[in-house]
Amino acid sequence: MADLAKYMRIFDPSPADESVTKRKAAAKEVASQLRKTAGVTDLVKLGASIARSFVSGSVPDPLGAIVAEAIKKHAPSFIREERELEVVVIAAAGVFEVLEGRDTTATVSRNDILAAALWSALAGQAALAEPKIEQLRQDVLEFARDWCLRRAEDSRERRVFADIPAAGEDDLGQVAKALAAAAIAIQALQHNAVLDREELDIAWWAQGGRSPVLHKAYEGLEASVRGVVRGMELGILMRRLPASAHRSLTLAGVAEVEPLPLSTLLKRLGDHREPLAEKIPGRVLVDQCPEVFLLLTAIASGAGEGGADITGDEWAARALLEAGLANLCQTPAAKI
Repeated sequence: MADLAKYMRIFDPSPADESVTKRKAAAKEVASQLRKTAGVTDLVKLGASIARSFVSGSVPDPLGAIVAEAIKKHAPSFIREERELEVVVIAAAGVFEVLEGRDTTATVSRNDILAAALWSALAGQAALAEPKIEQLRQDVLEFARDWCLRRAEDSRERRVFADIPAAGEDDLGQVAKALAAAAIAIQALQHNAVLDREELDIAWWAQGGRSPVLHKAYEGLEASVRGVVRGMELGILMRRLPASAHRSLTLAGVAEVEPLPLSTLLKRLGDHREPLAEKIPGRVLVDQCPEVFLLLTAIASGAGEGGADITGDEWAARALLEAGLANLCQTPAAKI
């Protein structure tokens, strides 16, 4: 688990050993409840709730109620109304607990969705004034980002399978072994085929030189606009979380480095915004979680304020992450 004793100093300057032990138990209890979150919509909303809690200093329900109940179970004297910041810290600790360890799921896992939602939502926020809570926010952000980048590579590894053994009609034992080996081989071939399809789709897109959404050459687009367009288009092709190589493809020809407010970016998009808005995947989920889909929400509505001023290349990378996550959330499991 993350260094909870350090984070507890956000709300308690000198936490006693017993208090730390009880809060660790509460965080494990929270993690146990969060692992029951099954649907992708709920996982994205969970990431949004965690991000919102850092800004507001309170955890929205139902997550807040889950955390408060877990703390009270191990520390009966706890009163939520007096210790809302403690709920924020234990909620974050519960997320650390959920995401710790290595995910061996070959396709897109529940933790992948949660981590990507956290990364997107927290990266879109401005830094907080209070150093200790800002440090916790940054730690969650970095943890979620590292999870996503690692999983983007691991989940794209091709599967290798053994030869299917020969079996005679009269040898039922060998027939059973052959059938089991065949099932493993078929699953591996299906897995590899999905990754091959993703690579082929990306290769054709990368070679085109023209935007399939705007029907214009990328070279004719202003740098920051080009980056957002390429990020969205590539994100829609994702079958796994975007990897570093996909970021590099997105940023081809995007050299802008000055900080760029979201409102200015929207002005630069101009008439290109509406065609992009029509291609946003998972629009219902995007509308429900504006903290996670900061850029896509702004493109959809034509209005956007707040958040951090980031550079043109960072907006492009954000377009890739948001569109990739939105696409994965609406893709049937059979296709990933």
